[in-house]
Amino acid sequence: MTNETSTATEFAGTFIGAENWHNEYQRNNKGGGLKNLRCFPYCREKHVVKGFCGRGVKFELKRKTKGKPLYAW
Repeated sequence: MTNETSTATEFAGTFIGAENWHNEYQRNNKGGGLKNLRCFPYCREKHVVKGFCGRGVKFELKRKTKGKPLYAW
């Protein structure tokens, strides 16, 4: 693996499912200073009334020009 650097203009990023995101979120305070955003970024198949309701955020990054493959893990 090499330590290549790239400029931000070489890439285009998109949040997958962003059309389902809300304009506002409610925050609930949990023990130990933990704070959750309810339904972030949007509810799973069925809304959960108590506890955490949400899912992971998916982000797709594409290189605008041909080059070496971009890997993430």
